[in-house]
Amino acid sequence: MATMIQAERVTTAHLRGGDAMDIQEIPSTTKPALLCLHGEGEEDIVGVFADVLGQAWIPATSIDHVKAAPSSTIVALRNNLPGACSTDRGHSRLVINTHCVDGPHSRDDSIAEYCDYEYLYTKSPFFRRDVARFLSFILGQISPHRDLTKKARTTLISTTFPDVHHALPNLDILSVGADAIEIRVDLLEEPLPDGTVNKVPSLKYVGEQLMILRQRTELPIIFTTRCTKENGRFPMDDPNLFYKYLTRAIQWGCEYVDVELWLPEDIRRRLAEKKGSSKIISAFHDFSGTFKWTAPETQTLFERGAVYGDVVKMYALVSTMQENMELEYFRHQIQTKVCFSGVQSRIKTQCGVAC
Repeated sequence: MATMIQAERVTTAHLRGGDAMDIQEIPSTTKPALLCLHGEGEEDIVGVFADVLGQAWIPATSIDHVKAAPSSTIVALRNNLPGACSTDRGHSRLVINTHCVDGPHSRDDSIAEYCDYEYLYTKSPFFRRDVARFLSFILGQISPHRDLTKKARTTLISTTFPDVHHALPNLDILSVGADAIEIRVDLLEEPLPDGTVNKVPSLKYVGEQLMILRQRTELPIIFTTRCTKENGRFPMDDPNLFYKYLTRAIQWGCEYVDVELWLPEDIRRRLAEKKGSSKIISAFHDFSGTFKWTAPETQTLFERGAVYGDVVKMYALVSTMQENMELEYFRHQIQTKVCFSGVQSRIKTQCGVAC
């Protein structure tokens, strides 16, 4: 039995008929100040960014050049120039690292550590609409979360494949009626040269898998790294591993990031502080069969989750209809109260049975 409680804290969204986003140009009276890092010979992507945003852009050859440029002008800077990968840039621009996956340059994962966001793309095929979606989302022009909170019930489809490519042939059919799609990062299997797979898929592999999924769907994406204790595969010995991957999910523009409640509070707090437009799902799972919705500890769990979570997800294995009724009572009690995160909001609930 699962209960999902969503808190509404969002801006505006632009949707066409149905629930698919259709954004080509981004109307805005405020021109964002952007610095886009790119590989050598790959500055064309910055031109696409500028075209989508309706702004001018210039190539820069130094950090001084970046500082001197008007804030309304998007600046392109080659990522191998001195000072490009530094936190001491002396400006207030939003920094986006861009990388062409099918280009001649290998991806340097350390570059993203100095950036606010990272955009991965392919030249063939190239998806202009994905550029528009990415920019619209990170700049707060759209917010799928607001539209989902208007629905009485929401559903998601979870991709549990070792390789996202396996899901693509049937993705359009399988996702009919779904409101979001989950990528289970912990279930991805990155092949190694010796025929085995990585115990934990690399950020390079995960990023490319996410890019492929994004190219094929306009549904909001839930980025999940489920731990071994909660029926997943991500090892629990290093909580900072979760922080590393979940931070990158925010940088990649995932609409939802699943943050497990067992993680240290410092990690959950830091993720909440840097989440940008992403929404945090504070997740708790109990497969013991002994969880009680009527126990005082259940209320405490919800309150802990609501501190940093935009969505509080609680999942417990049950075996009787009485336990289902206890869940419904718990849900009702939560709905009649102000959200414990300190944000007064309309609360929605999503329930499902797992027996």
